[in-house]
Amino acid sequence: KVAIPLGRRVSLIPQTWNRFLFRDPFSYYMNYVGGTMYGRYTPMQMPFIGVNHTYACNNKVNIARADLRVNLFKQHYATLYANYMLDWDWYSDDAVFQHHYGFGAGYSINTIIGPVQVIVHWSNLSRRVGFHFVLGFDF
Repeated sequence: KVAIPLGRRVSLIPQTWNRFLFRDPFSYYMNYVGGTMYGRYTPMQMPFIGVNHTYACNNKVNIARADLRVNLFKQHYATLYANYMLDWDWYSDDAVFQHHYGFGAGYSINTIIGPVQVIVHWSNLSRRVGFHFVLGFDF
């Protein structure tokens, strides 16, 4: 994860997550995606904008995400989110490839207790509009 300045107030933040399992794991260690923070729900759960819960994936998962963050004024920020996931595996002679994408828009403000953020999102995985509220820092 890196912030690439595109101007005085605009940054592009590309991110990627990849996880490959070469045998069937216990359900606790499977590939899961969802939420905005890595490892919030299960130890290896990868963030995916557009899904508020955890979603079990195949044994191979690649996620690419790009955030476009704009400093509106002082401590106020607007962010556009876009992510793409390739959820895949092969079984003997068959291969399974599933393509998923999600989008979101967020507003945040820095306060004394930390950032306060609201995100509205949608993905073809959940097929519904969702909301995410953050108060303070992620731990």
